[in-house]
Amino acid sequence: MDMKRLARNILSLENSHTLSKVRFAKTIYFVHKELIRNSLLSKDSIQYIRMPLGPVPLGFMELTKICPEITSAKHKTGLAYETENFSTEAIFDGSEQEKTVILGTLNTLRKFQTSNLVDTSHKDPSWLNHKNSEYYFITDDDMKNDLSILEAFFVNTNDDEEDKMQASLVRGMLKDIVSESTKLEYPA
Repeated sequence: MDMKRLARNILSLENSHTLSKVRFAKTIYFVHKELIRNSLLSKDSIQYIRMPLGPVPLGFMELTKICPEITSAKHKTGLAYETENFSTEAIFDGSEQEKTVILGTLNTLRKFQTSNLVDTSHKDPSWLNHKNSEYYFITDDDMKNDLSILEAFFVNTNDDEEDKMQASLVRGMLKDIVSESTKLEYPA
C-alpha cells in the first residue's frame, strides 16, 4: 500500500469523512506506524519530510492532484495551515486486517486533539534528529513510541486548540530558529 492508497483508505473509514490538513498528515503517520507494527507495511513504504508540525508524507501536498478520489475544501480558521479539509467518496480497498488496524488507530486518534498528535510526533527520534525539510523513513527507534504515548501524556481538554497548535509550530521551528540566530551572531 502506498501513501495515496493509505490516505484514501483512511478517509473512507473516517466517521466524519473529512480531516483537516495537519490532522490528516499526522493520521497517515500514526496509521502507517501501526500497519508497520502489524507487519502490513514496511518502514520504507512511505517517506516523510520533517516539518515544524511533525512528519508529512512525501507527496502529501499534491495529494488531490495525484489522487483525484481525494478532494479538499478550503475553510476559514485563524490558522493558515488549517484551512483545508480532505475527504473522499472512495470505498475502502484493502484487506480485512488492514481495515481492522486502520479503524483501531482512528478510534484511538479521535480521542485526542490535533495538537496532541503533533506533539506526540515530535517525540519520535527521526523527527528530533532531522532538520525541517529533510527527508526520512520511519526507523526502529520511532517504532518504540506506540499510541500509548498519547494516553500517557495527553488528556483531551477544551483548551484553545489554536493556541496549542501555534505553540507546537513554534516548538517545531525552534531548533532551526536557534541555529539561524547563532549563525548570524557568530558567522563561521
